[in-house]
Amino acid sequence: PDSSSIIQMILKNINKNNKCVDKNGKGVVTSVYMNSDGGLLIDGIKLGNIFRDAGTSTQIIGNQTCSSACAFAFVGGTYRKMNDNAKLMFHAPYNSGTYSGIQCSSKYQMQDLKTYFKRMLGSSTGNLLFDRTMSYCSRSNGWIINKDAAQIYNILK
Repeated sequence: PDSSSIIQMILKNINKNNKCVDKNGKGVVTSVYMNSDGGLLIDGIKLGNIFRDAGTSTQIIGNQTCSSACAFAFVGGTYRKMNDNAKLMFHAPYNSGTYSGIQCSSKYQMQDLKTYFKRMLGSSTGNLLFDRTMSYCSRSNGWIINKDAAQIYNILK
């Protein structure tokens, strides 16, 4: 949870003091390079909203993977890029602590995630990403997509 607040403060400072401008006088976009096994759903969405509000570019460099909450945050980037061999991994949010392992959330319970995806990626891509995400129930596995697939699915911009 502290990461979101810290990144928000850093981006605010960068944007406030940005001396680099393009030919139109606009501040140059700040890029955030991402690589994580995940985290909490709420933090991934919060971070994605921070990225969007700050006009941040999210990127995954080669041989890195952005999974779970990291992937949710990634789609919040105003510009989204992946290098060759980079991967995104999406899976349904879940609760742990049951005797049988994990209990994945239902599509009905995750309407906020669907709304978030649609706001960040548009209705068609958002709905597709939500349906694919919710079809995987696992702590460590999910829908893994590479750069080419992300381009085909209109996740990159």
